[in-house]
Amino acid sequence: MKTIDFDHLRSIYESGEQLRVTHEAEQAWDEHQAAGESPDTSMVSCVVAGNPIPKGRPIVTDHGAYTPERTSAWETAVGWAYKGRPLLVGPLSIHLHFYRQTRIRVDLDNLVKAVCDGLNGVAYKDDSQITHIEADLFYDRDNPRAEIEIGPKGDSNDSRA
Repeated sequence: MKTIDFDHLRSIYESGEQLRVTHEAEQAWDEHQAAGESPDTSMVSCVVAGNPIPKGRPIVTDHGAYTPERTSAWETAVGWAYKGRPLLVGPLSIHLHFYRQTRIRVDLDNLVKAVCDGLNGVAYKDDSQITHIEADLFYDRDNPRAEIEIGPKGDSNDSRA
């Protein structure tokens, strides 16, 4: 399982370096679509070390709205954790286990949103491909992290879909 250190990535983000895999993912998606094929869609796991950060509210200024730096740094860390793995196509299932360092209240749905946004254009073309989500929130003072497993949804003959 691939692990990436969030604190190290925060320093990279603050220095101005950005995640540069979105164009590669878009190009791979287009190549597979043109060939009428799908890339490998087996379940993929990765871990982002560090205290998981929930999606923050956008900051609105006279010049528009933007994502808070702390949220952007976490989303970048999530993308880096997945970098180099296949672009997934079709309906996807994502399983998330968040281990927070403290019991400070956070909304689980905002933790999920930050991960899904961080994987946008890296693990899949768009997070609208995610049709199944399982998420849990735990506390681990000594080893805060986010464990991510993503892959094909499974049985496409499910009548509830």
